[in-house]
Amino acid sequence: MTRLLTFLLLCGVVAGVSPRSASALAIQAEHRLVAPNLAGQSFEIMVTGGELVSGVNLYAQVGDGGPELADYGLPAGQDGPSISTVDLKLGTVFFNVPDPAVNLGSLPQVAVWSLGIAAQGGKVPAQGRLARLTIDTTGFTEGRWDLNLSNVLAGLDGGPFATDFAGLPANISNGSIRIFGGRAGDTNADGLVDIKDLNNVRNQFGAVGGNPIGDTLPFNGVVGIEDLNAVRNNFGAVGGAAAVPEPSALLLSGVCLAMLSAAYLKRRQSR
Repeated sequence: MTRLLTFLLLCGVVAGVSPRSASALAIQAEHRLVAPNLAGQSFEIMVTGGELVSGVNLYAQVGDGGPELADYGLPAGQDGPSISTVDLKLGTVFFNVPDPAVNLGSLPQVAVWSLGIAAQGGKVPAQGRLARLTIDTTGFTEGRWDLNLSNVLAGLDGGPFATDFAGLPANISNGSIRIFGGRAGDTNADGLVDIKDLNNVRNQFGAVGGNPIGDTLPFNGVVGIEDLNAVRNNFGAVGGAAAVPEPSALLLSGVCLAMLSAAYLKRRQSR
């Protein structure tokens, strides 16, 4: 805890005294529908903008930070999935940097890591994968939690904290983790994947901003082809098993194509 507080209060060896000037950098965390009661689920954090950066201070928090916030002298939070590992190197923008990433005292639901390029003038373009988190949902069968890269450890002295690039700020889009124990594609939660669910996808195809048709579809911020596939792949299922003969792939694909065409024409006419 002492090492973490020293880093946070002094802005860390990576941040130094760099001015917080305007930045074109943008960080995007995923909105993920993940499996219940399962460890080792990867979660991507991407960066765009391409500016040259000399390091990163990564803050990530699941939900409100969890019961272990009490270790920092803060009120205990609500239990949630944990961040079991943070990878700032493999396949990231810092892949060819020799300097290691450093864990500055993370909690199960709060990750605080940094990576600084020690070589004088050493920088890399911030474009691509910034980090991969490994999420563990063991013990959880349903629920939704924010995955924040900003507003982290809000109650701590000097907080809240946000992911930045050695003092250079970025525009951050936080993500979320969603666990649903029911049948994928059951958009109206009536226990059956049927034509009503296909109609739900058709009527809201292309809608963005969260997931307006329930927890049973891939939660990637837009109603699209992944949602259609979730309904198609489970069409006719009740609960955990298929209750009626599944339509032929050709017939159902035709229905899906017709619905997509209708959705496209509807959007064109509304413009």
